[in-house]
Amino acid sequence: NVLADQHCKVYLAATGNEALALVDIIEFDLIFVDIVLPDINGILVSERIRQKYPDVPIVAMTGHFTVNIECLGPFKVLIKPFHIAEITNIKNQWFLI
Repeated sequence: NVLADQHCKVYLAATGNEALALVDIIEFDLIFVDIVLPDINGILVSERIRQKYPDVPIVAMTGHFTVNIECLGPFKVLIKPFHIAEITNIKNQWFLI
């Protein structure tokens, strides 16, 4: 994992509900969420996180070019496939590392 290799703590959630449960018990500095999840839509997950934690940066990832990026609101979007260096660039933008 590129972020773990950079000494970042990384938590993984396989579903939107798992992600929402994690944000209730862990304080995150940056969140990556896929738009397509097996249980609930990643946009909805991002909106719920934003309601509770408005200052946490959220990066939405999608392989669906038909997604209307404007509907994602304040979220940064990574279109898959993306180069792994883009994750480091995003982290560095927020934390100036």
